[in-house]
Amino acid sequence: MCNEAVTNASVVGREFDFALLLRLAEDITEDELSTALEEAVKAHLVEELSTLPGRYHFSHSLIQQALAEELSTTRRVRLHARIAEALESNYGPDAEAQAAELAHHFAEAQTVLGAEKLVQYSLLAVEKALATYAYGEALDHFQRALSAKDEPSTGTVPTECAETAAALFGLGRAQLATLDQYQLGDAVTSLLQRALDYYINTGDVARAAAVAEYPLLQPARYLLKTTLVDRVLPLVPPDSLVAGRLLSQYGLVIGGDQGDYQGAQEAFERGLAIARREGDTALEMRTLSYAALMDLFHVHFQEGLEKYLRAVALAQSVGDPRAEVEARWYTAVIQYNLGQPEEARRTVTAGLALAGRLQHREWQAYHSYGISIYFRAIGEWDSAREYGDRGLQVSPRFYQLLYMRLCLEYEVGEFAAGGDYLNRLLEIAQSRPAGSVGPMHAATSFAVALSGRIAGAEDRFDVAEELAENVLSSSRSIPPLTANFARAGLAVLAVQPRDADAAADQYGTLQSARGTTISTATVTSIDRVLGLLAHTMGNPEQAATHFADALTFSRKAGFRAGAVQAGEILGA
Repeated sequence: MCNEAVTNASVVGREFDFALLLRLAEDITEDELSTALEEAVKAHLVEELSTLPGRYHFSHSLIQQALAEELSTTRRVRLHARIAEALESNYGPDAEAQAAELAHHFAEAQTVLGAEKLVQYSLLAVEKALATYAYGEALDHFQRALSAKDEPSTGTVPTECAETAAALFGLGRAQLATLDQYQLGDAVTSLLQRALDYYINTGDVARAAAVAEYPLLQPARYLLKTTLVDRVLPLVPPDSLVAGRLLSQYGLVIGGDQGDYQGAQEAFERGLAIARREGDTALEMRTLSYAALMDLFHVHFQEGLEKYLRAVALAQSVGDPRAEVEARWYTAVIQYNLGQPEEARRTVTAGLALAGRLQHREWQAYHSYGISIYFRAIGEWDSAREYGDRGLQVSPRFYQLLYMRLCLEYEVGEFAAGGDYLNRLLEIAQSRPAGSVGPMHAATSFAVALSGRIAGAEDRFDVAEELAENVLSSSRSIPPLTANFARAGLAVLAVQPRDADAAADQYGTLQSARGTTISTATVTSIDRVLGLLAHTMGNPEQAATHFADALTFSRKAGFRAGAVQAGEILGA
């Protein structure tokens, strides 16, 4: 009798309830079950929870596992079915709060009870998991729900089922937090588009808007949002809160993907007006963040910084850690570009703590990278490596970290280590499909050119030139921030063979960015590059002025590495 009781309990879970176990037992009285459990306690198989009378748990998970494995598949499935129905009855109106537990048992009993309750409780469980940032758990529930519905989680096959559409949207949200950044585009596009198709086709504008306005990370953000927002915006009242949320996304789309900075700012202003009129602080915060991002991409750094600082404060006031962690990252990006490393370090240190709470891999990688930048800038190489490694542990293909590490290793003379990171970066850049060029390709171009110049190896300069030219000739609108990064790569390529004509071309395009760094990922100032170009063009006095400006910028910012670079003038 004791063996039967604990075997039944092993199917319930690590922890179980006396009343539930009594319902599962066949031909056994309450006293007999009490006696059986007392024997199990004496044998150290289970322990009674002192704070919860009638609740027990197995002394070790291996005991539970061994007992459950003794059951035949048929008996185990039938026990799960009885447990699922008993728990659902016991919980009554509170069943939704216990959705994860119920989903587990209904899943195990699917061959007996069918898929309806499995899907129902799986979808309830994932919403709770997403709300508490348990993204891995959410992924499991969504995959289980789609499998039960016999629906693919990839491809473009339309769905005619509301539950499937909800699962597709949820799976897309979970993948945003768990996939590497360059897995996002194809995976998320398929899921969100299919969900949106269903909601538009059924006239469910509210849910269609929820899909279109959901915040995305790059690189899925722009091309995907173009097709989502454009389809939903005409369906909603023009001055509604829903319209405000969509306008916020629309500004992001046309400013980032289409390069229409002015049009983006107009969309943001309309969205902000709606948010402030309705007192929607969350919408105001999100719109300010997106407007600031376009300021960053179009090299309006000071305007962007002011908006991001306001967005961080608003995110804290409404208790939105996900929005805060994103706003903090881009605040730090601008602070680095303006030569404010101490402020940036404080910003990303708080951001890393938030990202850890959220269990969000990409933001953990971003903020680890941000701290790594700081230590590299001040010349603390070991600390820079430590935070770089932390970021690569959670996102091994995070190109910014690979770029930062290869630059660091080459600059301290560790060419072999730098070469390993360069090879990894090139593999990622060259594996991207045609037409998807962007910041990664610009960074890779500059990395190849810089590492070749430092190591005296020009064998990959043709690769660097091709990557930069692909960025600048893209059919997509490339933000000025990215374009300047690509031009900096071409600038180094012009300096190395002392090509005065090519140097003059790049000199003219980079003049407007004086007084900033090339990108967040590097402590190299634009003035240093302009100095190299001027020297190559045969203007030594002009070159000296630029190098002096680069040295002043780096010293004022505390960029020890940048000051050394400017002082050495890299052999110019």
